Amino acid sequence: MSPLIEKLSAQHRELVALLNAVTERGVSSPEGRKLLLSARDALLAHLALEDKEMYPALAAAARTRPALRSTLDQFAADMDVVSAMAVEFFQRFGDDARPVDSFQFAREQGKFMAALRARIRKEEVVLYPEYETLGRVPSKP
Repeated sequence: MSPLIEKLSAQHRELVALLNAVTERGVSSPEGRKLLLSARDALLAHLALEDKEMYPALAAAARTRPALRSTLDQFAADMDVVSAMAVEFFQRFGDDARPVDSFQFAREQGKFMAALRARIRKEEVVLYPEYETLGRVPSKP
């Protein structure tokens, strides 16, 4: 596995662990809020790394591979949905000054976590293997 994919996969695990820790500590607690902001920052760092390192390489390869172009287009559309959910989630619950309804948080976190886990699974099953093949030259028979 390439160092980039190892790092991105580790970031996935860290992000999920942070969001789970928010639930364990309680979003209304100071520690829970701190963990929530750490999760937001971890997600932003992860997306920045993908945008800087992985997606440009995949986009370059997609210029000559229509199937990959189609896959990237689908992932971009999916990311629009997940990103909108993330923005709304972190805006709604990340503000220290605003009181949080624990039931509402649990419901919204469940929706966000389901979307995030689905996205992570798709990236790790589809995109990361595609990226891994970019540096390999097919062997001749």
